[in-house]
Amino acid sequence: MMIKAILFDCFGVLVTSSYEPFKSKYLHNDPELIEKFMAVENRSSRGEISLEQAEKEFAELAGISFHEAADILTDNPRNPILLRYIEQELKDKYKITMLSNVADDRVEDLFLKEDIEMFDDMVLSFQVGLAKPDSKIFELAAERLGLSPEECVFVDDSQGYCMGAEAVGMKSVCYHNFGQMRKQLEHILTTNLDK
Repeated sequence: MMIKAILFDCFGVLVTSSYEPFKSKYLHNDPELIEKFMAVENRSSRGEISLEQAEKEFAELAGISFHEAADILTDNPRNPILLRYIEQELKDKYKITMLSNVADDRVEDLFLKEDIEMFDDMVLSFQVGLAKPDSKIFELAAERLGLSPEECVFVDDSQGYCMGAEAVGMKSVCYHNFGQMRKQLEHILTTNLDK
């Protein structure tokens, strides 16, 4: 089936993720603390608690002040090379969606106005009450574009979330760096042209 849409994760793909360095630096990759961090992140992603409440709980887990945690966790620089590639190479040929586990609408803080205009849709977990890797969020994202999951490619830096997308029929690319992602994505796009 021909690919008609590309769905991009936000944190770790379109912008730098602050969560992984935070966990490494302040939680010292302690399995018990990481599990508690993930539980808070999952609750906030589904919109069950506010971003501010999540950041308070992250600060407690890390043993630092709320303001220090909030400053660190909201430092997410844009990925300009990827955004330029979407604008120049993909936007005219494919529908483009942002699909993100996020506790609050930070889109205007993270992106320039012209970045935001590139997206045909934004599926933000806290707004829809679903979070990756739940199959329903991938199905919803495709449905909102008027497409089947088989017509979509999903790009995320989490292998687990990529597997969630594949479980509903999407193709996926696990993002490690721009060059690797572009090569794998273009392979998928060219091999699906005639199908």
